[in-house]
Amino acid sequence: MGMGGRVDLVRRLDEELDSTKRQLDWFRRQMFGQRSERRLPTEPDPRQMLLGEMIVEPTAQEAEQKHQKVPAHTRRVAR
Repeated sequence: MGMGGRVDLVRRLDEELDSTKRQLDWFRRQMFGQRSERRLPTEPDPRQMLLGEMIVEPTAQEAEQKHQKVPAHTRRVAR
């Protein structure tokens, strides 16, 4: 193996080592890093339901108010 081949080999191995170090850092962060699931929120999110909380169904009057009547339409026949 000539000098040029050794230089290329060293470069390739150096790039492979850098890639492997980046992967190892990523895995360490995944295993041992701080995760959002582990942190407790300082204030509860008002959109988030609590365990055991029941969903309140809207009354019939409220449900009617949320709907809007639109005129019927016809579709054209597919070719």
